[in-house]
Amino acid sequence: MAVAQAELAVANAFDGAGTGVLDYRYLPHVTFTSPAAAGVGLTEEQARESGRPYEVRVLPLAHIGRTMVSRRPHGMVKLVSDGETDRLLGVHIVGDEAGEIIVAATYALEAGFTVARLARTWSPFLTMGESLKIAAQQPATEPA
Repeated sequence: MAVAQAELAVANAFDGAGTGVLDYRYLPHVTFTSPAAAGVGLTEEQARESGRPYEVRVLPLAHIGRTMVSRRPHGMVKLVSDGETDRLLGVHIVGDEAGEIIVAATYALEAGFTVARLARTWSPFLTMGESLKIAAQQPATEPA
């Protein structure tokens, strides 16, 4: 983020006459604890506070083949989506490799994926990235 801010400051100072801005809507974050915590986009609480209909899908990582093989099943993936359009609004992960998984989630948010599209996206078997697809295939746990 610091590099992006510095590049924008230079561009604004010399090239853009102060017209450039950064979009922080899909800025991912990672906390390197054990297990790690990562997120991008709206949290469930932010969606609730917005007053718009939303849905939540939660997948315990114990249901992912990779965590079974590695014997580190602790954590979960949470998807927050618009209750009317199905558009993905946020992804939050607690678990091993959360920082790696959040990269794919950031791309999905930036591209405007719906939960249905994420559920149909190809994902290699026995990877942690597969957790996003499987989470999208889960039924919503929050009423719209």
